[in-house]
Formats: sequence, C-alpha cells, structure tokens
Amino acid sequence: QINLTWKNKIAESRELVSCQIASISKIINGFSRELYSEFSFDDALSKRVTEELVKNGIKVYSAAVTENKDKKTEVIITHDSCYGRHMCVKEIIPIVNDILEKNMNKDVYHCSIAIEDGKNICKLKLAEEQTFTVTAGVSRMTKSDSKESGDNHTFMNLGNGSYLLALSDGMGSGARAKEESAASIELFENFMEAGFQKDVAVDLINSVLVLKSEPKSFSTLDICIINMYTGICEFAKIGACESFIVSRDKTEVINSATLPVGILDRVDMETSSIGLCDGDLIVMMTDGVRDCFISEDDRGRLENLIQSMKNKDPHTVSETILNTAIELSGGIAKDDMTVLSAKIRKKTAYKRQEKI
Repeated sequence: QINLTWKNKIAESRELVSCQIASISKIINGFSRELYSEFSFDDALSKRVTEELVKNGIKVYSAAVTENKDKKTEVIITHDSCYGRHMCVKEIIPIVNDILEKNMNKDVYHCSIAIEDGKNICKLKLAEEQTFTVTAGVSRMTKSDSKESGDNHTFMNLGNGSYLLALSDGMGSGARAKEESAASIELFENFMEAGFQKDVAVDLINSVLVLKSEPKSFSTLDICIINMYTGICEFAKIGACESFIVSRDKTEVINSATLPVGILDRVDMETSSIGLCDGDLIVMMTDGVRDCFISEDDRGRLENLIQSMKNKDPHTVSETILNTAIELSGGIAKDDMTVLSAKIRKKTAYKRQEKI
C-alpha cells in the first residue's frame, strides 16, 4: 500500500512537471511573438514633432512617433535635460498633443537622463492616455470564531493598459486558509506584472498548490482584468461564486461551475468577456457573503440592492452589501466575508486648447 501511494505520488508529480514545461513553452512563445511584432514608424509625424519643438526653443536630437502592437501611439523624444524643471510636462507634451490630437502621458514619472558626448540628454517616452479609469473599494469581515481571515484580494493597475481585480478564498478559515489565498493572490500579481498570460499564471499557481505536501491545499480564484483602452472586461473564475456587472439599464450575472486551484492536475477555468461603459459597476464577493442570500427572495434582494447602488462609490457599495449579508445571517459572520467593488469611468476626449 505504501509503495502504491508513492508510485501514484511520483506519477502525479511527473504529470505536473509536464504541465509546467508546457506553461514555459507558452511563455517562450509569447516572448518570441513580442520580439518579432512589428512597430510602424510615422516619419512625417516624427519630422513634424521635431520641427515644432525646435520652433518653440526646445533643443531636440531625435523624435520618433510609432504605433505599437496594440495599435496605440507612442512617442520617443531625445532632448537636452531640463534638470528637473518638468519641461516635458509644461512644454513638450502640450505641443505633441496638439500635433497628434491625442492625450499623451509620460510612460514613467522619473526622468531618464544620460550623459552623451559631455551633454546631459533626457530620453522621454510618451504613451497614449488610457480611455478609462477605475476606482475600487473593498469591505471585509473575519469569521466570528476565527482570528484570521482566509480571504485575500487585490486591485491594481498592471501598467500595460490593464487593471486587475482579484479575490481568493482559502479552504476554511484561519492562518492556513490565509496562507493559501495569500500565496495565490501574490503569485498571480507577480506573474501578471511580469507580463505572463493569465492562463499560464493560473496553471503555475495550480502546480504550486498541488505539489505542496499538505493534503487538501486549495483556494478559489476570481479574476477580472479590464482593458483600460477598450473597456473590455475579462472574467476568469476558478471555483469562485458569481459576480455582478451593473449598467444603466440591467444587471448581468457572471456564473461559474468550476473547482478551485490545487485540486486537479489541470485547471478547470471558465472565462467570459464583456464590454463596459462609462459608469458601469463591478461587484465581486466570496462565498461567505453569497451564502447569506440563500433563498430566491434573498437572491432577488441582492440583485435589487446592487442595482440600486449603481451611482454610489465602490466603498459604499461594498460596505452596504457586507452589512446586509451580516444582517441576514443574524449578525454573525459564519464564514470569512469579502466584497470587492469597482466603478469604471471614461475620460474626456482630447480637446485642442485655444492659444491666447
């Protein structure tokens, strides 16, 4: 019996290693596509930017206007350093905006200064401003008889034109559940910031949890990634309960019937994509909150409650839903409870400033 147990364990480990190698091949394939992706240069616009900057007394060595693989405009300008006087924000960016008729922002906030031929040269990179902004709020409650919550969450701008919302619910409650969900969230954050695709990131997290020596080490993952240029919202649910998207005239429910990560060798993940508009509200929650709305009447009450708060700020939405759930459960938190809400707003389009 012992020999059979170890043979099964070895076979399971080999299967997981093959899954990890497959994930690595996807990563390398993605890098190769990025290396060979074509950037289109607009020579006419590049020349016009250079001439206009020089005309305004800015010493420019080079300017390049490009379109990246996502069809977004980028501008790279090499000019004399202003030694921290923020000439790029005050003078260069407004001129570039007028020429391109788009809102452009610095790709990074710090100055990139290099010494070339005894001159202090500043290399400025401008990226097309994102179309949407996201504000998020979260409310949490630990299980009444537990010292630590097994739920973890994150919301962050990934810096590549995407915004991440994620929830993870560890098995049970307490320190061990907290450790499992925290590992899932932290690993997913790191993989996404490194530029990995979400399915590869989830596969690697699953391998880590399955290979842990402790039995029954698993957690749910509820992921929402918003494209800040197009407004397309992509959900990926692994063992997570439903989420809600509230628009002006309807409430859409995103369901899932999958197992958490860390149970099977291969992840069972359901994905869906939805286009968001200005003012839309996203509500995500763990099952500790959802299970408080057991009956059909309670479920209808939850949807009506969320719909009624479409104009509220995300923190108020999360707090109201959590308080209502606690009220329905008799004032006692029977499980760890977390509600994560986010509202998307559309920025104003570029408008040329009239010169006085």
